[in-house]
Amino acid sequence: QYAMFQAIIEREIAFPPYFPPTAKDLVEKLLAQKPDDRIGAGPAGYQALKDHEFFEDVDWERLRDLDNITEENRNHTKEWKHFLLNNENAVFSGTVNKSRHFSTKKRSLVLTDYPRLFYVDPATQEMKGQVPWSKDLWAEIHPSQQNSPQTATKFIIHTPNRVYDFEVVAPPSSPKDNSNPSSPTKIRAPAKSAGPSSPASSPKAAASSGDLRKMRAGSVAASLAEIWVRKINAQLKLNVFSPASV
Repeated sequence: QYAMFQAIIEREIAFPPYFPPTAKDLVEKLLAQKPDDRIGAGPAGYQALKDHEFFEDVDWERLRDLDNITEENRNHTKEWKHFLLNNENAVFSGTVNKSRHFSTKKRSLVLTDYPRLFYVDPATQEMKGQVPWSKDLWAEIHPSQQNSPQTATKFIIHTPNRVYDFEVVAPPSSPKDNSNPSSPTKIRAPAKSAGPSSPASSPKAAASSGDLRKMRAGSVAASLAEIWVRKINAQLKLNVFSPASV
């Protein structure tokens, strides 16, 4: 406990390597030791916080009119509770096309903290199978799309005896967002135009924008493959393997 207090006093903040630079900058400004130095506490007030690059895609004026339930923060456990074991929680789920040989079938894929990875027929709500979980399992963006992971729609899961091939299916549009009915985007506002001198046009800013899609609400189908890979591999790093999944 003393060590924790010392870390707070000395402002020792350890960020994991995958933490986006823009998010790191925001956290550091929020955790300034002097309250008056924290972003949003100065003369500009909350506007300085809203203007931070982390929130560059948020349309604050339309925020209350948009649905803030996204693919990442919706209650996956409640949605799949009738398939879950005692004290098991769904970490992520979504609709995918599962391919094998010359057959492609639509499935609901569910990742849990047990961990388990199973798929369900969305039409009949019947469990059709599980991806066998082990320490040798790992996921990656499909090789054909690895040059552009932020727009990838396909991912594969490697197991000792088989490779599973999936393609994400776009989630439905938010009923509250009428600005673009065909878009699956939920809380992200339309992209702001960036002039030649705008920071958003720099390569560094572009990379940060891609990283933010991993952490921020409003992920669309084009980046869901990347989210699936990240969440599956994150469960592996926990090194928790249930007797039923080993």
